Amino acid sequence: MEIAIRHKHGESIMQVILTVWNGRIAPVFDVARHALLLEIENGRIIVRHNASLCGLGAIQQTNSLMELKPDVLICGAVSKPLLDILSTAGLNIYPFIAGDREDVIQAYLAGTLSSSAHFMPGCCGWQRPCHSPGVRPGRAQNGRHCRRRGHLIQTKD
Repeated sequence: MEIAIRHKHGESIMQVILTVWNGRIAPVFDVARHALLLEIENGRIIVRHNASLCGLGAIQQTNSLMELKPDVLICGAVSKPLLDILSTAGLNIYPFIAGDREDVIQAYLAGTLSSSAHFMPGCCGWQRPCHSPGVRPGRAQNGRHCRRRGHLIQTKD
């Protein structure tokens, strides 16, 4: 699925950011300080570099991330207030992802990131969606907190 494409010099380029820690997806986005920025063209990584996230709070963390101009964010757990800010900012977000950085990158490129192998422990995946159209992601229909994660939160058309 082609998510967000921007054109640079006549070519289709997508910028993907993964929050990382010790070679793995950082367990909590809200306090992550390191990111890996990938520029992807036609399913291949053409640029790869490390970046720092230096936010001291939700707003600063979001500003630090948005300065990198990503189309997609792949991260671990993320608080609801920060998830709301990121969604409003127009990012396509894969939250509650865990695993080795390189395995997650390969799964993203192969289109299999939604596999339960990449969900954080305790996540049920997409077997039974935890929300219906019009219900905010992360909330069950009865308003209680939903434990099923791994949803792609799409905010762009």
